[in-house]
Amino acid sequence: MSIPTSVPTTKDTGLHGVTRTASDQERGTVQSVFERHGTPLPQGSVAVVFAYPGHGVGERHRRLSGCTNQMLLLSNASAGLSRLGITVAAASTEPPEKHAHLGELSWIIARFTEDDAGAVPHTDLPEGRFLLRWTMVLGGPRDGLLVTDITDSVAHTRAVIDLLTADRLRAVAPDAGTGVLAESP
Repeated sequence: MSIPTSVPTTKDTGLHGVTRTASDQERGTVQSVFERHGTPLPQGSVAVVFAYPGHGVGERHRRLSGCTNQMLLLSNASAGLSRLGITVAAASTEPPEKHAHLGELSWIIARFTEDDAGAVPHTDLPEGRFLLRWTMVLGGPRDGLLVTDITDSVAHTRAVIDLLTADRLRAVAPDAGTGVLAESP
């Protein structure tokens, strides 16, 4: 995987990873995969995509572990984020049947082909190409934020949820008490 040299990269311990701006190719690939999946990411609002290598991959490749706890946290947080107008989605290179154990959350996981994965942070292993753990925000004040090299998937997920929640609450705060808040997504 090569990172375009024109995209600034910053170590951000608050998000437990390295942050940079997603390239147009990365953003376009993510959008097109979710469109193909039948769950297009909404335009004009905030969507957050959490990519993970796949169920059980971390057991075979330690550096890719952490998926289960991250997905459980997302499952618990997705309804609250949705009420704030934030769409939560996930990405993996695994076939959908591998996600059945996640229940309702499994429908938000879009499958990236090996070609798709080649356009975003990934790793090539003898058994195939896997997405690395990364998070991309589309829309809102953090549009294009891409976090890679995530050191703690649960702490990262909590930090992103808190960050996007705070952004949304700041955005609606001026309308609090005016009745406009009730009409917001």
